[in-house]
Amino acid sequence: MSLIEFTEPAVLDELTEIVTEMLDGIVEASIPDGYIQPVAGYESQIAQATVVIQGADPCKLTIRLPASVCMGLASAMLDEAPEDLTVEDACAMLSELTNVLGGSVKSIVEEETSLGIPKASVAQSEDFAPLEDCVFVDHSLGVFQVRLGK
Repeated sequence: MSLIEFTEPAVLDELTEIVTEMLDGIVEASIPDGYIQPVAGYESQIAQATVVIQGADPCKLTIRLPASVCMGLASAMLDEAPEDLTVEDACAMLSELTNVLGGSVKSIVEEETSLGIPKASVAQSEDFAPLEDCVFVDHSLGVFQVRLGK
């Protein structure tokens, strides 16, 4: 599958649906009220995780969200107070979410694939290049940018 195909509206719609279903599952399992409190002190930072979907024509899945939301999500999912969490804890949680999402997204690639090891980081917003051809998933947990491509 080429990059052009990853930008087709049907593919972007499918990607949005997969992400929304995953986030809905998180709410159902861990966040009964469907809302998380973003953690103060991270407003100028972004959290991002990427996993390579390996196959004949490898591609990458990237998920990005405000670090304040990532910290709040980690707090809710790990059932820990935000002040007891580190950025590394939030990155580990985001890596795991990206891995789960990658497993679901493999169906879009339509070839024999495997997943690489997800890598997550938190940095200042200006340190990340804009995500081209991504979908914005506006969920009760926050706004997530997701990109599937080369």
